[in-house]
Amino acid sequence: MKQLMKVLLGSLIVVLLAGCSAKIDFEPSQNYDKRKAMLYVYLMDNPLASDYLIKINGYELGYLRHQNYLPIEIPTGDVTIDLANTDPVMAHNQSATFVLNRVEAGREYYVRAFADMKPKLVTVPAKVAIAELSQTTIVNEGADLKRSFRSMMDIEVPLNEPQLVLPGSKYHEHAAEKRKENAKKTAVTANHSRADRIEKLYELKEKGALTEDEYNTLKAKILAE
Repeated sequence: MKQLMKVLLGSLIVVLLAGCSAKIDFEPSQNYDKRKAMLYVYLMDNPLASDYLIKINGYELGYLRHQNYLPIEIPTGDVTIDLANTDPVMAHNQSATFVLNRVEAGREYYVRAFADMKPKLVTVPAKVAIAELSQTTIVNEGADLKRSFRSMMDIEVPLNEPQLVLPGSKYHEHAAEKRKENAKKTAVTANHSRADRIEKLYELKEKGALTEDEYNTLKAKILAE
């Protein structure tokens, strides 16, 4: 009997250690469009064992089930988050709506979903949310991914629309590259504009409309922009 207890206790310790080693600390992603904000919607406990559909400003973004989360780029301003039980028996009274007011670009927001007889959505302080998110997994594989919407698009959605951002998705890579290309084009255009303005100033100086000092002062202002 004692030997059996030792075996069972040893097995329990192994399981506990395995669970601890499998845990991965959550870190907010900084690889998102800084013209938007980053929202993490997550569900810890799901006693009803139902799938909950998440909508952002009316767009269906994906499902939460149990101890998982959705990373979503959201527009600035007021953002409406809807949580709805997809079980046809429970759907009529299993929903909640929450408005995230005055969302600012470049910030991270955390909203926890509570799935019980009266579901609700609440904002959570970053420190608390990060600790809880370390106990969850991202919705990024298997059936969960197949049932997620607007997640693997190869085009960048408008700034006023939400986008589910999954690590390594084609959309994510494409959007990042596109923003880099746009930034380079903007820089080249700005440089050309400066050169054109300086050339016009030089022509005015040569015609006698500007003195040497006036030309140098105006040229310095253009280069400092």
